[in-house]
Amino acid sequence: MNNYQMVSESTAKGGDNAPASRKPGLEGLNSLRGVAAVLIVIFHVLGIHGLKIPPQFSVVPAYFGLGVPLFFVISAFSLFLSTTSRVGKEGWLSSYAIRRFMRIAPLFYFIAVFYVIYIPLQFDSYISPMSFLGTISLLFNLMPGNHESMVWAGWTIGVEVLFYLIVPYLLVFVRNLYVSVVVAVGAVSISVVFYKFYSTPAYPAGYAYMSFMGSVGVFILGIVGYFLYTELKNKVNPRFVGNTLLAVALILATLIISNEQTLVTIVGNRSNVWSLVFALLVVSQCLAPLFPITNPFFSYLGRLSFGLYLCHPPIVYMLKPVYLYFYSLFNEGLAFVLAVAITLLILVPIARLMNFLIEEPGIRLGERLINKKMAKDFFSK
Repeated sequence: MNNYQMVSESTAKGGDNAPASRKPGLEGLNSLRGVAAVLIVIFHVLGIHGLKIPPQFSVVPAYFGLGVPLFFVISAFSLFLSTTSRVGKEGWLSSYAIRRFMRIAPLFYFIAVFYVIYIPLQFDSYISPMSFLGTISLLFNLMPGNHESMVWAGWTIGVEVLFYLIVPYLLVFVRNLYVSVVVAVGAVSISVVFYKFYSTPAYPAGYAYMSFMGSVGVFILGIVGYFLYTELKNKVNPRFVGNTLLAVALILATLIISNEQTLVTIVGNRSNVWSLVFALLVVSQCLAPLFPITNPFFSYLGRLSFGLYLCHPPIVYMLKPVYLYFYSLFNEGLAFVLAVAITLLILVPIARLMNFLIEEPGIRLGERLINKKMAKDFFSK
């Protein structure tokens, strides 16, 4: 199966569930993770097998793939939210590195082992040594041609890892809203240049969209969102401010939809066009949660979003006979809804199991390593 077909302008690194996102009043951040995860799963239920849908469902292929930049914006926002207060404290950098690695590596490597076994059995083919080494190093985004990793839809993990590497510098030097806006303007400009450069025939199809440099502006706009939130959260009426930002985001989204092709022609990367909307959306849901967006259901899915993301491609792929059975019985609209429903019914318990068996123990192990290192440093003085 063509891996690029599966992830073309669609998938996202699921779940950077920083503890701060579960603090009271910030469930909006976690719920938006859940929203992004559901959007991506639905996008792939449609796209992996080329299912047919009625015209009224056209919003799915047109916009559900935008769960990717939404995830990236949330990731940058939550990393600054959870780490800013630690900057400058003894051992903060090593603690940051351990937390980031233990957050993504255990489940990612587990899923990678699954593909080492599954791909030869299912497709009678083997993973190339370069793809394997790139995946294990987590630096595969720097390897055009192997940038998708051997993990289906894993390209976003490679983008995230490179962002993790520059976050400490950003935490030190980007300390207020004004500086973040200046850096964002520069980052978006850089991403436009690299997106167009990587779109040349010298690079593999899709690499421009999947490259870190093509998406760097998206992350920085998430940081702008964080500083906007810190400026507004203590205002007299944060709910009014949050609702106002949501209205602004909706107006901006409407303007983008009306002029999207022109805007994309200018900046190249569609993610850049939408990321300001997503930054405003994130801030609005942290200040004034709106129940259709911020609710226990999406918040629960948000806590499972990394597992939902990494586990859904093979599940969707293997469910093809079930999807076709639905299409043989019902009209396209109902058949597609049933396909999404059965996918989520199977996927959510599996993601919860992965969260219980792998993600949560990995996070706890990371905290033990940090505490052990801090104790060792203390007694060595």
